[in-house]
Amino acid sequence: DLARKQPDVIYLTTSMHGIDAFALCDRLRKSPLFRTVPIFLLVPKATWLQRLKAKCYGSSACLGKPLDRTQLLTKLFLLLI
Repeated sequence: DLARKQPDVIYLTTSMHGIDAFALCDRLRKSPLFRTVPIFLLVPKATWLQRLKAKCYGSSACLGKPLDRTQLLTKLFLLLI
């Protein structure tokens, strides 16, 4: 249960069956428990429109698939320092 253990970072993917990752990101961001936790959204193609949508829903970063490890680590490092 996320409410008991606050994570350092949350990863959401748009390919979660039956779950709208953007809506979940929005709900998490509105919760006082997760307001400051970095949220990464993983999307099939990280176009500028997908990145904008992710930001509008409160994500800290939007990454495309396949995941670029260097890009992920760089964004994660910048968010956690």
